[in-house]
Amino acid sequence: MANNTNKQIQVKFFTKQQRFALPCFPYSIPSNVTVVELSNLINSLLKDNVQNEADKDFDFIVADEFLRLPLGQHLESKQISAETVVEIEYVEKCAPPSPKQSLLHDDWVSAVRSNASWILTGCYDNTLHLWTLDGEHKLTIPGHLQAVKAVAWLNREGDLNELIIIKYILYLIIIIVIEIDANTLCFVSTSFDQTCMMWEWKPQTNSVDCIYICRGHANTILCVDAENTGQTFATGSWDKMIKIWSSLPDESEDTDRKRLKTEGGSHSKTRTPVMTLSGHKEAVTAVQWIGSKELCSASWDHTIRLWDVEMGGIKSEMVGTKNFIDIAYSPLNHLIVSGSTDRHVRLWDCRQNSAAVVQNVYTSHNGWITCVQWAPVDDTKFLSGSYDSLLKLWDMRSCKAPLYDLSGHKDQILCCDWSQND
Repeated sequence: MANNTNKQIQVKFFTKQQRFALPCFPYSIPSNVTVVELSNLINSLLKDNVQNEADKDFDFIVADEFLRLPLGQHLESKQISAETVVEIEYVEKCAPPSPKQSLLHDDWVSAVRSNASWILTGCYDNTLHLWTLDGEHKLTIPGHLQAVKAVAWLNREGDLNELIIIKYILYLIIIIVIEIDANTLCFVSTSFDQTCMMWEWKPQTNSVDCIYICRGHANTILCVDAENTGQTFATGSWDKMIKIWSSLPDESEDTDRKRLKTEGGSHSKTRTPVMTLSGHKEAVTAVQWIGSKELCSASWDHTIRLWDVEMGGIKSEMVGTKNFIDIAYSPLNHLIVSGSTDRHVRLWDCRQNSAAVVQNVYTSHNGWITCVQWAPVDDTKFLSGSYDSLLKLWDMRSCKAPLYDLSGHKDQILCCDWSQND
């Protein structure tokens, strides 16, 4: 082993970040070289090729994984021969996150979702809250009879001015155009009270209305996710069921709602699900739309299931060894990350037809993984939160250690999200 420390390895460096590109020459470096030493080497090479460039911190990727060990040990762990020319990709190291604001609530924060301009949170004191991205509190919304469990935006600010609905009735095609106020935002919330509420909020007047109360679950509604157009959303519950709901206005319901509002009565109408997906044997803890007709769900029954919503059946199933608490799907890379009660984050490829094999396991937390979330504009980074009070920032190519630990919470973390501007 002593001789291996002095062994030389032939390498070639490359990068996809053109401002740091170097000529593709082979270099001979010691097998015990570390990330810090490689970063110093790249900086010295850049100074020979780029003018007025300050030193940068770099990370290095070998065989699709970040280098966290001396190069020789990394190659050995990946079963790569040190006798060949090793290609090493280098990238500028991700800057450490810094605290920005603390949004104070009166009880546990159970849910958080952001859009381009606003942050929506749910709390164990039965209330919803709306905030600016700078942390200014805009509105407290009562309504649920028990703790709020999950929230989701149905549209984004300024998304649509009109919605075209095509109905097929026998041989007749009816096209209905519904005018939508671009300044009205819609969102949904779920609760321990077994209901899901649909809300309309007008930021200009800071007024909010509960327009529909969705009933159909027989226990706490643990999760909710809206399909990309906002016309459909899905919920999962302790009752083991997944229910699909329409968020589109119904002409008769809308007329009744306006009449009730004019008469001064409650104008929230009850809605029932358009479809129920059954099959999970324990509580459904997470739902995530993958496309307009495909849904992913996770459960305490140790399974992640892909559903064909159009057909109302299961497409495929991924089996774990512990209870799943949360999942997140990235439309950028088509991968799923999951959080479980065994303290591990796992990476899955839902495109595989066979019983999906775990692509990677990320271990660092000391408690249950309660939430995971992909970065909206980066196909390699995701967050994980845990009962250990830590939020961790990961790159999927670094399974041995997170990029950063985000500390500051004094109690268990129940939810996380990214700002849409990040």
